[in-house]
Amino acid sequence: MSEGCRPFREQLGPLALGHLPDPEVASVRAHVDGCADCREELRALEEAAGALALVDPELLDEPLAPPRGLGDRIVSLVREERLLEQRRRRRRLTGLLAAAVLAGALAAVTLGIAHDPGVRVLLEPQRGGLEAIPARLVERPWGTEVRLEASGLPAGRYVVWLREPDDDRVPAGSFDAVADAGEVVLASALAIDGAVGIGVSEADGTTVLYGHLRD
Repeated sequence: MSEGCRPFREQLGPLALGHLPDPEVASVRAHVDGCADCREELRALEEAAGALALVDPELLDEPLAPPRGLGDRIVSLVREERLLEQRRRRRRLTGLLAAAVLAGALAAVTLGIAHDPGVRVLLEPQRGGLEAIPARLVERPWGTEVRLEASGLPAGRYVVWLREPDDDRVPAGSFDAVADAGEVVLASALAIDGAVGIGVSEADGTTVLYGHLRD
């Protein structure tokens, strides 16, 4: 039974017996018309109410009395229902807390990225026919995140690298230039502090773009 059905279920018995006040009948009927479970419950109660109309108390040998143990069973059912409701509330609370923690973590990561402009550098063409493109290097725990604008480059495969002071090149990944490629995000294991430049080469190793970071 859903939480929305609970107040109506308590009124199904009086409705089946014809004891429900007129102002409440319309709302209960409207709910029953749209709820298959409550409709089935009302049908069963109406059958029981019809059977009760056939009973003549004068013909009974003994006064009517509830079955033995009925009170204990009712108390037990109420206790079980309360325990189930407490568990449902704990699960809902746990789910809300977990969602809040996750949202906070994502917000922290997002804010951290948004507020970390990194190091911006303009990659200058090293041959004719190319245009300078902007790049941004962001320090990360694992090294350096490299973001560069790939639009405007001729179609083909390009390799990005960071240059160390001894002129060694530390790879930062590769990408395929296509029309309207937009921003490319790559990664290098070299920290920003250990890089003196960033370059872009063609597949054969020819440097086509380069930006100087520091001496």
